[in-house]
This record gives sequence, structure tokens and C-alpha cells, in this order.
Amino acid sequence: MNPSDASRTAVATSLMRALHTRGDPVPLLNDPWGDRLIPDAVRIALRERALQSVDASRRFEVAEATDKILDAACAPTLHMRT
Repeated sequence: MNPSDASRTAVATSLMRALHTRGDPVPLLNDPWGDRLIPDAVRIALRERALQSVDASRRFEVAEATDKILDAACAPTLHMRT
């Protein structure tokens, strides 16, 4: 862990809270800082990493939706309600 970098746990939590705030029709919390706390360099690196998991034939298509690639990567981990 590099002391000058945000922890992966903090980044993931921030992204999940932002997704919940933006994507849930009735969010349990309103976290306007979720997206703001992620530095652009980290966001770009995460998008690139998420794109690597996409089939090569669809990468260009998916890359066009760069704002949604992180949401799609985080969505399966959200289990806010029963």
C-alpha cells in the first residue's frame, strides 16, 4: 500500500455509494461526495481494468459508455435491500 494513494476499500466504497445515490429509484442515502472523491487518474485506471474483462470484440462498443462501465462493475456487489 502506498501512503499517498487512496485505499482500494475506500475507492470501492465511494463508487458503490455514488452508484446507489445515482441509480436507485429510492436511495437510502444521498452521497454527493461519492463520485467527487475519486481522482480522475484512479477512475481512468479502473475503467481500463474493467474493460479488460469485456470480450475483445465488444470493447470498443462498451468503451463508448465509459460513464457506465464502472457502474456495471460495481452493480453486482450492491445488496442494499432485501
